[in-house]
Amino acid sequence: MIKIEMKNIDIIKDSHEEYIKKTVEKKINWYNIFEFDLNETNKEKNDILAFINNTLKKNLYTITLEELNKEMIKSISYEYRKLESYELFSKEERENVKDVVSIIDEYIKFIENLKGRDSVEEREMKYLELCRIVSDTYKNIKIKEFFNKNINFNNKSHILKKIKKLKEFIEKNNEIKNMKGIVEYIFDYDKFNKGTEGWSRHRFMYLLGINVCPYCNRNYITNYLDDKGERTTADLDHFYCQKQYPYLALSIYNFIPSCQICNSRFKGTEDFFEKEHIYPYEESFSKDVVFKTILNENSTLDYMLGKNTNFDIKINITTEDKHKKEKIKNSIGTFRLDHLYKMEKEYVREVIQKSRIYNDEEVKKLLNIKRLFSSDEEIKKTIFGTDMDEESLHKKPLSKLTRDIFEEFTI
Repeated sequence: MIKIEMKNIDIIKDSHEEYIKKTVEKKINWYNIFEFDLNETNKEKNDILAFINNTLKKNLYTITLEELNKEMIKSISYEYRKLESYELFSKEERENVKDVVSIIDEYIKFIENLKGRDSVEEREMKYLELCRIVSDTYKNIKIKEFFNKNINFNNKSHILKKIKKLKEFIEKNNEIKNMKGIVEYIFDYDKFNKGTEGWSRHRFMYLLGINVCPYCNRNYITNYLDDKGERTTADLDHFYCQKQYPYLALSIYNFIPSCQICNSRFKGTEDFFEKEHIYPYEESFSKDVVFKTILNENSTLDYMLGKNTNFDIKINITTEDKHKKEKIKNSIGTFRLDHLYKMEKEYVREVIQKSRIYNDEEVKKLLNIKRLFSSDEEIKKTIFGTDMDEESLHKKPLSKLTRDIFEEFTI
């Protein structure tokens, strides 16, 4: 597990904030057009609107732009799960939606066929009638935003814009079955994921500049440019998965660039909130986890010279912090790191061999060759093909394994 350094954080936050304003905040504001009567029959609807406006909207920029706050997420989760099965509209209301949409279409055609400033009174009358029909369909709902106080009836494009948005919103919500669908609609990750222009997951990952999967540190995750913009071969995992935490679907600190093996094959929908793991934006294995070689029944001294692979590879947890130790164990187990790294014996043999050949004395000789190398670290990088310092482990696969084995066999 390698720590993710947030490169270009100011650009990322500014871009994401603009995206959230255009998409998420806009959708949340749409729910403000509904005002349910305060009676027992509409309790569920009022609970839903209260959650959207008082919980999601209130915390919108915290949960999308800031590092994940467990206490806040716990509080939101509690409210969300109480309402998860609630439906915004009844079956009866849904059955009437098609008729309402048909009436909206008729009104749109009427406005589009108007010429100049003719029939201002008629368009106002028809508009108010339309509002009444929609209110009657969605029983006990006041459509406060759509009554005529903000409508310029001399400007048909202004009316059309509002009415078309209303139609779009009604049609979309008629497809939504329950609270989960509402939250998924508000925090629409699919659009962000599939975006090809402007701000999208491709642009986010390109700016983040992660080359290697932070979960396993074994596989490259590639970003590249083509004629349509940035592209990536990596997955964008949700640390807290979308299924349990759909309101975190567009949280930049919930985005973990990862390889497909770690994301799809190993992690899946495992709940990292309930079962804590190392969180790459704040932590890494660092010195708390060390790769070591150990003798087995076939081992000989030749393995210590890098002449064979008659040894085993073990992941040692060195921290005494019980909480972190538990997170490390969970991370190793979920991503099968102990099994995966057992397969790297040939690679480790080469590292052992190079460590023996290029000992401190040989490194000093190379350093004395003028203009060839400027430091010990540069020599190590050339020999082992990776940087050894903690801040650079995200650049190349198997970098932590390389460093740990090098340190084990360096005299």
